[in-house]
Amino acid sequence: MVLSYTKLKVKMRLSTEGVKDRLYSILTRKTASVEVGFYIANWKNLLR
Repeated sequence: MVLSYTKLKVKMRLSTEGVKDRLYSILTRKTASVEVGFYIANWKNLLR
């Protein structure tokens, strides 16, 4: 009984970590694309 409970806890923790990682990767990807957009905009301003 205790063993199955710990397994369940580990499984839950792993799933929550996966969700966190997914959210983090989405957030970092969005911020990276925004940074790239700013970088391109700055270059266009310099070239003008």
